[in-house]
Amino acid sequence: MIKKLLTILLCGVLGMSILSGCSLFVLDEDKDMAEAVAVIASKTVPIEVIQENGDKVRSTFTSEEKVISKLELANIFNQYGANYQQNYGFSVEQTFETLLNQLVDRELLLIEAEKLIASNQIRFKQSEFNKIWKDVYKTVDDSLYSFEKDIAKEYNENIYTRGTGEDLKPEWPTLTYPYAPEQDKDTEYDIENGIIMDEQKWVPEGSRGPIFDYSIINNGTEEAKAKYFASEEYRFAALKTEALRRFLENIRQNLKADVLSKADQQKYKADLTLIDSYKNTKPYKYAELYKKLQDLWFVKYMYYDNAYNSMLFTKLQEYVEKDVSVTEEEVRAYYDRTLAQQQESFKNINNYLSAMKDGKQIVLYHPTNGNWFYVKHILLPFSDEQAAKVKSLKGTKDSIEAQRQRIAQEITSYMHIDGYNVGKPIPIRDILSDIYSEMNHLAGRSKAAESKFEDLIFKYNTDPGIFNNVNGYGMQYLPNDTGKSGYVAEFEEASFELYKQGTLGAVKEVVTDFGVHVIMLSSKVEFGTRALGEFTSVFQDNLHDTTYSKALEKELLNKKKTDAFTNYQNQILTQLNRDWEPQITLYQKRYQRLIKAVKG
Repeated sequence: MIKKLLTILLCGVLGMSILSGCSLFVLDEDKDMAEAVAVIASKTVPIEVIQENGDKVRSTFTSEEKVISKLELANIFNQYGANYQQNYGFSVEQTFETLLNQLVDRELLLIEAEKLIASNQIRFKQSEFNKIWKDVYKTVDDSLYSFEKDIAKEYNENIYTRGTGEDLKPEWPTLTYPYAPEQDKDTEYDIENGIIMDEQKWVPEGSRGPIFDYSIINNGTEEAKAKYFASEEYRFAALKTEALRRFLENIRQNLKADVLSKADQQKYKADLTLIDSYKNTKPYKYAELYKKLQDLWFVKYMYYDNAYNSMLFTKLQEYVEKDVSVTEEEVRAYYDRTLAQQQESFKNINNYLSAMKDGKQIVLYHPTNGNWFYVKHILLPFSDEQAAKVKSLKGTKDSIEAQRQRIAQEITSYMHIDGYNVGKPIPIRDILSDIYSEMNHLAGRSKAAESKFEDLIFKYNTDPGIFNNVNGYGMQYLPNDTGKSGYVAEFEEASFELYKQGTLGAVKEVVTDFGVHVIMLSSKVEFGTRALGEFTSVFQDNLHDTTYSKALEKELLNKKKTDAFTNYQNQILTQLNRDWEPQITLYQKRYQRLIKAVKG
């Protein structure tokens, strides 16, 4: 059991950044941490490569040598060591030994996945590679931004404000449908070098690196060049290039060659030579390095490799799970078991309430004393200045409330389209007038009210928790025992009033310390048993909603997939450890200093 859990855990983590450090260890030399504690030697094995026409051709696969360094073992111990000791009762020595074995298991699984790729049994999509590189550049851009802020302070100006600019999309939710039909998986794409070309290869255009107008630099007249080189546009791009230079210099200072293998030292040296070749160039020339980050070994080493290995592990999991399915009979049997378990468990009302609050279970049985209901709301928040005023209010409870209501009348907010603030700030009275004009005539018309209120949420709301939340916020109606819902008192009281009135789609306005909330009664959960063919929410459609039968089918399928992959790991790792035993060398003595450091 422990082996299975640790294997899944470590393959999910797949290592950490080389610059993450070793907080528990203070050693004299960086090169000590580069020492290998395990090596899996290269090996050539026979494979059958599947051709495009389905034929199989005999070939061979040669794995790369896998080296697990003392630094990697130390990082994993920092992350998980205490957990293993506390939960499994391991000694320090047992923990290190177990973690090292798990790191070896991880590498063996990755070798197996690489072999399946070589035989064309697993294929990557170009979109998957694109996602990895986009994530890598996002990490790099975050680092660049920290240097940009430093430069801005040095020049006493703000050269870049996070979240602005046409090249950035707003971090604001957009309307999605939880059960919208998936894209046709049978679409055929060209295959290039074993990669399914479902997208064009991504290049870091329009990212946050320095952007120069090369049409002027390369082809402009001398007058046009002089004007451009004197412009603010050029100056800002040059300052961003300085951020890139500092980022690369920071890498040079922090990534020590002593912690690398000899082969990696040569690759790192080649990277530094390339960077140095741009040392005395103009900013617009140096900026070319931003796009070339994809070609630098240390970028792949520090950022790309872990993301690639994580994706590789996911592809292996998909390969194992691809043929797992469930039948209607299995779904019916699963429904019967789940229903019986809930009917017994929910005799204790606290078990029922726990399940409803958690929201992760598919609840098939609702006891008569459940009184569970859902609301949705639109939050029109106080500004920071208004919130500070509200927080500083003094006086009696009634006078504070009266003052807070007056401040609430001063709220302004924006209308949102596709996540963008549109137009000028709108007074709250106009926003409320719009909401009520859309909602008042829909009280009692549940489906129509849900659809309209969802549109209004994306138009005005600022609470991220309610976006694309099909059911809304749930709570139990307890008129004589308030304060247990988990929501602020005013929000709970207004929600209880809506529940008591009982009109689905009805709305009510309330002020809290967060601002003004327009709350809608979304649904009241009826007691009794849910049938397989019933829908799971008030929407009653196949975009927002699904039937209990389909929900249970999906849950059971995921359980079977998880079991299939767990069984695969246990079986394949037994075989891999046997087949690769001659190639695996463990160096227990080399991490004794780590054990001593932990023990003090």
